[in-house]
Amino acid sequence: MHIITRPLLTAAVVFASGSLVTVTPVVTSVSEIPQVQLAASDDVSFEELFANASTSFTNNILNPFLGAPFPALQQVGENWLGYLDTIFTDPSHIGDIPTEIQNNLTHALNAPFEPFHPIGSAPYLLPSLSNTPITTGFDVGVCYSPIGCIDIDPTITLGGHSDMLNWLINGFPLVLNLGSIDLGFLGTIDLGSIDFGTLDLLNLLVLGNDQLEDQIRPLLEFIGSPASGIAWGSFGTFFSPIAQTLEDTIHISNALETGDLQTAFNELLNMPINSTNAFFEGYGNIYNLLEDFGIPPILGTTPELNLGGLFSPAGSFFNALGFDIEVGGTTTFDLGILGELSLTASAFLRDPATMVGPIASMLEMAQAIAQSIGWDGSQFATLADLF
Repeated sequence: MHIITRPLLTAAVVFASGSLVTVTPVVTSVSEIPQVQLAASDDVSFEELFANASTSFTNNILNPFLGAPFPALQQVGENWLGYLDTIFTDPSHIGDIPTEIQNNLTHALNAPFEPFHPIGSAPYLLPSLSNTPITTGFDVGVCYSPIGCIDIDPTITLGGHSDMLNWLINGFPLVLNLGSIDLGFLGTIDLGSIDFGTLDLLNLLVLGNDQLEDQIRPLLEFIGSPASGIAWGSFGTFFSPIAQTLEDTIHISNALETGDLQTAFNELLNMPINSTNAFFEGYGNIYNLLEDFGIPPILGTTPELNLGGLFSPAGSFFNALGFDIEVGGTTTFDLGILGELSLTASAFLRDPATMVGPIASMLEMAQAIAQSIGWDGSQFATLADLF
């Protein structure tokens, strides 16, 4: 990929120029770090505000930072130690060092603008794309009043945001798994799989327009990147309190219209804490605000565009997108003395969105840069070891 000049973030990653020479670090144990997202809600007490902010800061920011403090800077140090080792122990390869530095500078500059998939599985690692599964299914039911009902409602779990964006960028793998044959005491024969290649989904969506596909693919990479998480997280941190204030104002207006002065007064008192909570935790799905204005779901679809807060989890703009589609209905037939027959058919597709915070996404970006120049996701040292 070519380097694209991005003035606002380039300065933040220039320091990460190093090499792929990596010294294996000593790994110390890290406790499990669950990321949490606590959307803003009405009538938050001061105690709840403090507890929410403390929990989110600890799980989404502090623990990941302590698990891998300054990973890009540490990896640069590891790489330069590798250069020195090459100079003193293998002088014949000194000429390779400038090339390695240039390659890693390229990788470091591009890493913030591409989806980040950590190599390891340590709890402090912060992928830019969510693995929360997308679910789809249908419900078919028949009810006959004298007897009862028969209902079939299977659910299928698909890949999460990570898989979805990967399919769009790199294509959908067409692999047929043939399974295996159990021969009892003779053992099991694995039949393997048949690889039919890759289906270029993006090319299909743009109707075979290769030029348009080449223009869209970098945009897809960006919306799944740490840089987009920083940008959208900052946007959400600024607008979440505004959205919460608008929602509270609507509630106050509705209460006044019905003559409920007590509710209106309580809503007014709670507005400062609610807005502060939204600043730290995020507002959540901005479509909720549209529903407060009386705008219903469109064609059975509830779109999701989540606004995060200052302490929301790491991620990307793509994580903030989601939808909840459900279609179907019930038809009833009156059979007179024979009873009543009703037929139900529905289908759904749910893609849950998550909130994204700017600070955690900055930590994620540092990890992405570190990995691009040789980090394998292992711990370098704890914060105490650095000072």
